[in-house]
Amino acid sequence: MDLYGRSGEQDRLVSLLPASGAPGRLVLVRGAESIGKTALLHAAAARWRAGGAVLLEVEAGGEYGLDGLLRAVRARFEDLAEPGLVDTVSAIARISAEGRDLYARLRQPLLALFARIAARRPGVLLLDRAADVADPTLVLEAARRGGFLAVATCGDEPEPPSGVLGLVDSADEVITLGPMAPDTVQRLVSRATGRPLDGALMPALSTALGPLAGNPGTVLGTVEDLLGRGRIAQVANHLCLADPQEPIALAREHVLVRRARLAGHAARRLLHVVVALGQVRLRELADLAPVAGTSAEELGAAVDLLVEQGLLLVDAVGHVELVCPALRQALTEELGAGPISAVHADLVLLRDTERTRALRPESLAEHLVHAGDRLDSPVERIEWLIDLARSVAADSPGQAAQWCEAALDHLPTDHARWSGLVVQLLDNAVRAARYDVLARALDRHCPTAAGHPHLRQDLAVAAVLAAVHTGRPPGAAVRAAFEGGTEQENFALAFCDWWFGAREELGAAPASGQSCVAASLPTAAQLELVHLALTGRYADCAARMSRAQQSEVDRLLRAGRLGDLATVFTIALGPRYRLPVSGVLARYRRVLRCYNSGRWSRALSAARELALSQGPPTLVNRRAWLLAAEICSARGDQRQALDWLALTPLDGSTAALRSWVDSGVATRAGDLGLALGTAVDGYRAALAAGVRSDLDALLGRAIGLAVRVDRGEFARELLAEVVRLHQDRELDNGDEVLFLAHAVVDGTMLCARAAASLSRQRGRLPDLARACLVAGRLAEDPTPWLREAYEIAKRLGSSCLRGRVTAVMRARGVTVPRARSPRALFSPTELRIIELIREGWTNHQIAGSIQVAKKTVESYVTKMLARNGFRSRVELVTASLDGRIPVPRR
Repeated sequence: MDLYGRSGEQDRLVSLLPASGAPGRLVLVRGAESIGKTALLHAAAARWRAGGAVLLEVEAGGEYGLDGLLRAVRARFEDLAEPGLVDTVSAIARISAEGRDLYARLRQPLLALFARIAARRPGVLLLDRAADVADPTLVLEAARRGGFLAVATCGDEPEPPSGVLGLVDSADEVITLGPMAPDTVQRLVSRATGRPLDGALMPALSTALGPLAGNPGTVLGTVEDLLGRGRIAQVANHLCLADPQEPIALAREHVLVRRARLAGHAARRLLHVVVALGQVRLRELADLAPVAGTSAEELGAAVDLLVEQGLLLVDAVGHVELVCPALRQALTEELGAGPISAVHADLVLLRDTERTRALRPESLAEHLVHAGDRLDSPVERIEWLIDLARSVAADSPGQAAQWCEAALDHLPTDHARWSGLVVQLLDNAVRAARYDVLARALDRHCPTAAGHPHLRQDLAVAAVLAAVHTGRPPGAAVRAAFEGGTEQENFALAFCDWWFGAREELGAAPASGQSCVAASLPTAAQLELVHLALTGRYADCAARMSRAQQSEVDRLLRAGRLGDLATVFTIALGPRYRLPVSGVLARYRRVLRCYNSGRWSRALSAARELALSQGPPTLVNRRAWLLAAEICSARGDQRQALDWLALTPLDGSTAALRSWVDSGVATRAGDLGLALGTAVDGYRAALAAGVRSDLDALLGRAIGLAVRVDRGEFARELLAEVVRLHQDRELDNGDEVLFLAHAVVDGTMLCARAAASLSRQRGRLPDLARACLVAGRLAEDPTPWLREAYEIAKRLGSSCLRGRVTAVMRARGVTVPRARSPRALFSPTELRIIELIREGWTNHQIAGSIQVAKKTVESYVTKMLARNGFRSRVELVTASLDGRIPVPRR
């Protein structure tokens, strides 16, 4: 039975079985809750049973575990058929029922029982969860003396219960189960769910579970709970988190959550405080005692208890926090908002007491924000929060936006500062790229704020930014607020409708109108420029950009034709716009960047996130899914490519990109004629529809196909189209496409070299691989070109591209690289260090394990990172998990 990472422990445990007549043994299997002790026993039991051994699986409980033992023996009466066994069992049951001097009176009958059974064949006694028996030594020692292999399991507490403590000292062998390696846990999860996992799922679980991430029972229980909540969904046959931004919680029945639920008063109150604050210091316990409703002494004792139970961690400088973020989230859900808000409210009320007078203003502001409705805040306190937000806005606009949001929820709408606070909130939210805050503020306050005429333009433009970044169209309340609005307000909402596919044409922006009060918000003219860039209209964009911006026109159009709205905003709006780190535009930007840089697994992960985004699919969704289909097709997974294509609705704005992908799928299926026809038909349809996005990629693929099917004249016609579109500035990467087209059609090595140089400068690995392949066909010395193309194909994981490169290598007499074992690139010591890093060991711990100095370990790690192009230990571990560094399996 494969235990996925416990094969060594299983082999060791099975090997300890004594032969018939040999002395018995006592083995203790130790490890944290859910670490896999029971699974190890079950796996070993299957092998013992297959070898003919007698197994007595004793259910734990009672003072000595006698009831469980008697049930196990009686269940095997027919199989054992030992003379006198019934009498022995009856004697044990009678003495046990009397309840007097059991330890002394039962030792001999128990010894006779086990010796009688073990006389003919090996015997194994299994006692799982020995700590549930008050004194397990009576039965276990009798089994050992009777020739059995006695196996018991227990936790890994530094100070185990008294009954188990004796076993630790007397056991012939102790097998300790430590955390499992990340790749082992990943295989367990994939096996349990029956589906491959998205690349971002396990790192997210690891971050949430912290030191519990190597505990297989905890990981599997968390995954099962997430599946039950609908937090894990299937996209293109892979399982991924439905919302990566939402915190992950331990399952409600996890042992740590149960322990928290059963904790005493002081411990529960301490947990309330730690959950609310995230972290406290031991020296702060006296200050926190009034909030917890208990004494500092009781809080100190509660810290010790909760540390012993595994709920809290205390570091070397006295910081106290929960063992992992997932436990904090589970307790947050368990407690609800009330107790947590109450902690923050109490801290605000204690602000003026002697002990808390030194509380920093920023800390007080955070407590005000999180206290919510639990605190009846006077207007003076809200005005103080508004002023504090203004004072930090220049350096911390995100924090200022959150404080403004909280202040706006409490400030009376007829207050003189209310409308100014709305502007302050909008400005800070945009400057901090906190479009979630922007969306919430609009949903709550837009109907009221729209009654202030000078705010309406700001609100309309803010609604656009919130909608395109969150992926959700403006709600009914927001739309109702702008009924009968100005031309500029209507244009802003029309932009939203166009973006979400509710209208085909946007129309021109109003010639003039009121400007926004918030300096960070764009004008209607700037929104129109964004629209023109996304529709690929070069002349119109150039006409609307100032002379100082003309050098940016090509970059603006390139980003627009790729659907990269975040970059378009950056260019069109200038310094007032800040790139988002989350949301649909950030995810699509990751798809683009990871596709171009060859990090295709990450690109697929971001595409899956977009597939789970709320709201209707927009341009970025469709483009991301088509790029995902191209990646899967290039990697030889045509079924997944078709799944992505089926997910993507047909749309005129992505017609050329769709034809490019369809053509690639047909090419890899071996039907070059169909592929060429698909590419050409798609090109003509895109031209007729006025689409100017992705024409360069589509024409480039069509020209390559025409040459491969010996249609040279047609290839020249397509080359003429490239020349025409390049002159009209209607290609995204015109110079690169033109050079490569000339290289393919005319066989010009100089053009192939120029195309490769441009691809390399832009960091577009798929295009660079194709340019190197073309150069490898033409160069006098093809070796460096084809070697580079081969290495890129390997990095991309594209079996199709690698096959084409290999064929050209053989045709040109270039030696095809032999698959070198990654193990040969690393010494045994380095492989061992990688293995320990993967299991979460520090350099200090690794040094002790391999018996070298800590600085020697640091030197090894530094050299490995530099030699293999890794930037961090995380990338080194990721390479080992991907199979690029084969770490020995335990």
